[in-house]
Amino acid sequence: MSDWDEKQVNAWHRLHERVTNLLARHGKEYSNGGGDYLVVDDNYGWRRIIISFQNLKMFNPEIVNSLRGLLSELPEWEIVAAVDVPDKKKVWPVMGLTIRRHEIIDGLQRQYFPDEFQNFEYAGSRPGTGYE
Repeated sequence: MSDWDEKQVNAWHRLHERVTNLLARHGKEYSNGGGDYLVVDDNYGWRRIIISFQNLKMFNPEIVNSLRGLLSELPEWEIVAAVDVPDKKKVWPVMGLTIRRHEIIDGLQRQYFPDEFQNFEYAGSRPGTGYE
């Protein structure tokens, strides 16, 4: 294993654990058809942690800002949070957030969300272009 690979694996495991612990304070991990979020356990060699949110409450700006804070020492890393509401998978388009230390790329299409979630805003965010 190269030095870069070893550093990536170590950083991925540390960040994965931190993301999992943070989200556990705000919701229930998805299993057996129920829960609020799922942190993908597969490391594909990217500088990225992937999350699916089955409950829109997990897109609360406080939670998203806390996730962003986990990247303070990892400038080249990102956390991708995808909307994965079970009964909307075939009705809503693919959408989510890409959270980076210096920005949040906001690809949420809030017009599909119930009213209580349509006003979520994130400091330092910009609209996604579809190419990120």
